[in-house]
Amino acid sequence: YFTMALFAWTLSQAIYLYRLLVFVFGKEISNYHLKSVALCYGIPAMFLFTALAIGAFDLSVFKRTDILKANICQMPLNTFTTYGFFTPMGITLLLNFVFFMRIMITAVSKVSAGQ
Repeated sequence: YFTMALFAWTLSQAIYLYRLLVFVFGKEISNYHLKSVALCYGIPAMFLFTALAIGAFDLSVFKRTDILKANICQMPLNTFTTYGFFTPMGITLLLNFVFFMRIMITAVSKVSAGQ
């Protein structure tokens, strides 16, 4: 959950920086921070609750007495983690890269136009 929320925040900040740099005199999004909080914590929570609802995680390890040997910090590699975790992370990384390139192209064009 925390990893997905972290990646959602990086995407939110990339969108904010892009809008700040490209749309200098554009329309401001009202309550952008509140909407970012809701989306950046809400969307990963939906993935987590979906995983718990379909039983993608084996919660029986919490009933064991040898909890230190149970490897509960490892994510199981099954269909849900492949599509429900790695796919959103890959899409987020791709979108962050696209926004980064757009920001760099805009910044370089503005600097070169000023010289």
